[in-house]
Amino acid sequence: MNNRDTRALLFNPKTPELRMATQLPNYGIMSGKLPPALFSKLKKEINGIEKDFKKADFFGKNLAGNIKKEYGLKKCHKDLEIFLVDVAKDYDKAFNFMKTLAYGNYDVPLFLGPLWVNFQTKGDFNPVHRHSGVYSFVGIIKVPYTDKEIEAGPGAASNYPMSGCLQFLYNNVLGGTEDFVYLATKEDEGSFFFFPAKFNHMVYPFFSSTKYRVTISGNLLLR
Repeated sequence: MNNRDTRALLFNPKTPELRMATQLPNYGIMSGKLPPALFSKLKKEINGIEKDFKKADFFGKNLAGNIKKEYGLKKCHKDLEIFLVDVAKDYDKAFNFMKTLAYGNYDVPLFLGPLWVNFQTKGDFNPVHRHSGVYSFVGIIKVPYTDKEIEAGPGAASNYPMSGCLQFLYNNVLGGTEDFVYLATKEDEGSFFFFPAKFNHMVYPFFSSTKYRVTISGNLLLR
């Protein structure tokens, strides 16, 4: 919607008594489930890494995460790229995001950059950060706790419990900070979140389990 359209909605001389509520647009988050076959392939590769971390390709030096075990993924890269490029098309239908990245008179294709897996354990966390590229995603592979277990943690008596939560941060039109918070539990295994790469986000530590919370992540870039 352009400014002229907005102005027409806010004031119509034929009906001066009419009050219109205009929702100002923003970009959001797309979520869903990974295809079962792809999810199975990812788990197989990740299980292989977990069996012998010494043989894995350590990737933590490239990442913001305060997580000891972060490794590159390669075997499922192409399959995941095909899936994510398709998700990007749906995201653009919903939010018309790619128009902000137009180069000349043609659309630039997307490709998946390096892919990695996070083995987050008790006390590990991802500070507020954003990614490079056009789009980013988070895939939830394994969660070692239920919502009841996490709710009984350090934030049990708090009015803002955040243990184990994935939080997205953004500004409203008044300059204030808003957030979208999601607590992933065992029921969310196989789910994903897809969002613009510059969207600030973070993952809080959990304390209810000594097992790994396993997620994958990566970025779609302009070719």
